[in-house]
Amino acid sequence: MHAGSLEDFMVGANGEDEDKFEQTDGPFGFGYAVRVKADNQECLVKQNYESAGDCTKDPNICSKGFSVSIWEKADFSYDIFWTINNLQNEPKRYVLSTGGDEQGHPGIAIYHQGISLVAIVSTGDEYWKLEVYGPFHNSTWNNIGILWSRPQGENGGLEMHVNHRRVGTVYKGMASTRKSPLNPSELMIGCHKDSDNQLYRGYNDAEFDELALWKRSLLDNETMFFLGGYEGEMSFIDPEEYQVMLEKTDLKDSSQLVAAFKVLSLMDVASRPENATEEEAMNNTLRLQNVMASLTNPENIKQDLEVDDWVQFLDIIHATSNLLDDDSEDTWRVMEAKGKAGATEVARDFEGFYLDLLDKVSLEGKTELDYTKTSENIAARCEKTRIRDFVAAPTYVSPDYNQMKSLYSDWDRPTDKIYVPTNMFTDERCLEREVSILTVLYDTYDDVAPNRVSARTIPPSMPNYLDSRVLSVRVRGVPELDSQGRVIPSSPQCAPDPDALWRNPLKIILEHKVKEKALRRMLFHDEEPTTKINFRHCVRWNDRYQMWDGDGCRVEETTTTYTRCSCRGFGSFAIMVEEIEPIVAPEIPEGLIMVIKIGYIFSMICLLLYVLIVGLSGDLKDQHHLVGLNMAGCLFLGDLMMLLMYFLPIHEGRHNCTIVGSLIHGFFLAAGGWMAMMGHTAFKTITAGVIGGKLRAYFFLSWGITISSIGVTYISFLRHLGTDPRCFISWTNEVKGVFFVPQLGFCMAAVFFVCIVFFNLHTSHLRTGSILADYRSFSIGSSVLALYFCTTWAIGCAALIRWEDDMPNLYPIFEILNSFTGLVLLLSIGFGSRRFRMSISGQYKKKRQMLNDYRNKNDDTQPLGSPEDQPRPISAASTVIAQ
Repeated sequence: MHAGSLEDFMVGANGEDEDKFEQTDGPFGFGYAVRVKADNQECLVKQNYESAGDCTKDPNICSKGFSVSIWEKADFSYDIFWTINNLQNEPKRYVLSTGGDEQGHPGIAIYHQGISLVAIVSTGDEYWKLEVYGPFHNSTWNNIGILWSRPQGENGGLEMHVNHRRVGTVYKGMASTRKSPLNPSELMIGCHKDSDNQLYRGYNDAEFDELALWKRSLLDNETMFFLGGYEGEMSFIDPEEYQVMLEKTDLKDSSQLVAAFKVLSLMDVASRPENATEEEAMNNTLRLQNVMASLTNPENIKQDLEVDDWVQFLDIIHATSNLLDDDSEDTWRVMEAKGKAGATEVARDFEGFYLDLLDKVSLEGKTELDYTKTSENIAARCEKTRIRDFVAAPTYVSPDYNQMKSLYSDWDRPTDKIYVPTNMFTDERCLEREVSILTVLYDTYDDVAPNRVSARTIPPSMPNYLDSRVLSVRVRGVPELDSQGRVIPSSPQCAPDPDALWRNPLKIILEHKVKEKALRRMLFHDEEPTTKINFRHCVRWNDRYQMWDGDGCRVEETTTTYTRCSCRGFGSFAIMVEEIEPIVAPEIPEGLIMVIKIGYIFSMICLLLYVLIVGLSGDLKDQHHLVGLNMAGCLFLGDLMMLLMYFLPIHEGRHNCTIVGSLIHGFFLAAGGWMAMMGHTAFKTITAGVIGGKLRAYFFLSWGITISSIGVTYISFLRHLGTDPRCFISWTNEVKGVFFVPQLGFCMAAVFFVCIVFFNLHTSHLRTGSILADYRSFSIGSSVLALYFCTTWAIGCAALIRWEDDMPNLYPIFEILNSFTGLVLLLSIGFGSRRFRMSISGQYKKKRQMLNDYRNKNDDTQPLGSPEDQPRPISAASTVIAQ
């Protein structure tokens, strides 16, 4: 049996009809309830209520037992606590009765006696009595449920549940002398009588709603039925259903609004339905935000709120705590992915509502109100005082941990604090006005809040996360209102002075959640601790741009455990960690790695061959090939370092990686310098006919710029060296820039020179035919080498520098081109040079011999030149053709 509307189901004990009873707001979502008053001897009764198989009128005939549930909202005075030592003399205030008692009258009874709640089930021959002290809150809707069955084995007996929590059990009954049950059977709410005394008595002052009876004893997993869908079902209620319930609720009614807060706090908003799509999850989250906006509408709260009522409205903190629980992170991330405000909007509505409550609560003649309301994840300190008293204090420190002792140990003894300057009110007309101060400390808000951060605080490419609790503080003068509750336009606003806050900023201490040192000092040795934290920033939530912003905040001190911030303005503050960017280099396919290894080995052989030929040949000691010799030597050593990376685990040791990276830096940058010098040599030879005299200057330019570049990395970027997984100088773009800026400068100079050379080959200032042929071929070869070298390192810059936009993996292409640079050098300025070919073929040796013979014989008829310049004998065929 279920009676949702007691006034329709029952009548008054003294003949009153339903219109005589006062209707009140029942538990949230259950419509109206009925109030009975003891002074008026009001009581609800139902005669002949039993249906087939029901046995509450006489439990002796119950084969499966029974269960009863009813909602009650009772008021008790504080004097009730003095009755605990004399309960037997206290009057009984009945909740429900069918005539059962300890004297042998069959039936059931539930009543209050002093501070105790008593349930009795009597079969006549035996009775079970269960007495529990103070199991529920005063002036609050509470569900009372009892279930009984005859003891069998280890099961049975009498159980009492209050608000879906078992509060007591009695297994063994007490003997009694059976008496007759009520006839006709009668169910009473708010009073009691038995078959021997038909006078109604034991009246109660309370509100009642939602009576339910079961013809069996409910199982353990069925006791949620006692709540009739109020709490047992609220954890599974859909946000859409809750929104519909709100539409039927008068939120301007204080009790209904408080009940709505409680229901929302019971909802399981963290879990996402198993088959729900992201769109459905986002819609649910939007509904929850709309719900919070409805519940926190300041129009729901009247002006001049009494403190007792004000404390009840603070219960919305439990709903907010539930919504911002770290278990709901996935739900809010769906919202954030769609570009919505997310959890920050819930926190904003909550804090705005609390400030409005502070503005409207009356101090009732007191000079100060200081109250801390706590929940599982939030602690909010609300203070209201006169501005004169606030300014007189040296500083304002919050939170007050003495008022939140229950959370102090649960939160692992937090040390977060904020120091608010008190000299922010500069208008003397405001001294007698009141100020509202709200400080909210969130324990899990950092888990569900967005991680979006201003680009001027942390570069977008760098990973980040919140590394502290979120501490919010808001201070505002209470507006002066007229009799209709409107702000008086002529009254001063009494807002904090921004200039005063700029001169005396807030000091905030926030405890780190990750106890690691930030990388603000040099970490270069293997035995030093490693960390993923690059910097810690003090940030404040920017509600306009929906992101964390470090503007107006600075770090005064940071340690392993906390950071002290200085911020000019109010809001929600936290510590934002800028992580070291994950170091993940793109992989090279195994097949290409083999090609690259062969390329480096083959190039090193070619470079070594070129170096030996030029170094050992006396005919190639001109400036052009000596420049090529230096470049070949740099390339050989650079290729050797690159090749070692593929055969040795150099990247596993920071120091080894730094050494090899510096050598790569030096040899390839010097090679680029000699490439530019080679272009300049060809340029001067073709355009001015200068073929020597610059080698010393070239040496100092190439190696001087190279050594300076390496020095800059050690002086300014030592802690970044050796961090690249390929050991190419560093993972950091700024350090690589120290290499690529001069390297690309060398390449552009080389390309500029070879372009001029190419267009002036036919107008060279060299007039001697043999010399022009020698250096023209070298200039062409150096032009080809310069274009190849510069193309390689242009691709290398694109491959090794990390760009914000997605780039294709160019590193394998760069490696292949770089690995064959030695081969290109040998073919272009080696075999591509006429002088080089003549030297290795012995032509220059014959030429020197002819010159020596000429000098010895002093024969002016002997033609000069190289052996290639001598006239060839005319064959007989040629003579015939000529004739």
